[in-house]
Amino acid sequence: MSTINSIKQLLGVKDKNIHILSCQEDFYKGKKIILAKGVLTRTFSRCPLCKSSSHSIVKNGKKASMILLNQC
Repeated sequence: MSTINSIKQLLGVKDKNIHILSCQEDFYKGKKIILAKGVLTRTFSRCPLCKSSSHSIVKNGKKASMILLNQC
């Protein structure tokens, strides 16, 4: 099993479209956390709204998000 798959399993990430790029320890709001950076990649064959084919779909960049997992 690769390291990336092990990280995804430890974090409880089951989405096959999420690819983990790096993992490190850091501090957030005074607490020690594990920071995993990743990318959500998904290819569309059709637009979910208008049903147009994929060659006319324009990807307009990326958006950074912070998702907190396993909070009590």
